[in-house]
Amino acid sequence: MADPQETHEEKETRWAAPRAARDQEQRAGQAVRKRQTARTWLFVGVIVSIVAVIAAVVLLSQSSGGM
Repeated sequence: MADPQETHEEKETRWAAPRAARDQEQRAGQAVRKRQTARTWLFVGVIVSIVAVIAAVVLLSQSSGGM
């Protein structure tokens, strides 16, 4: 006796839960990467701002000291 073939609906039912779990994990990973990217750009912005302020202070102190 041969085993009956699995129907398309049965395959979909069998794979629905693992697919949903994988999709949820992928969405969670994307959210983590998005937060990490945002944090990285925030740090870059802060560092660029600090360097700009230091450069402005140095340039202003040189121009006022030369007079």
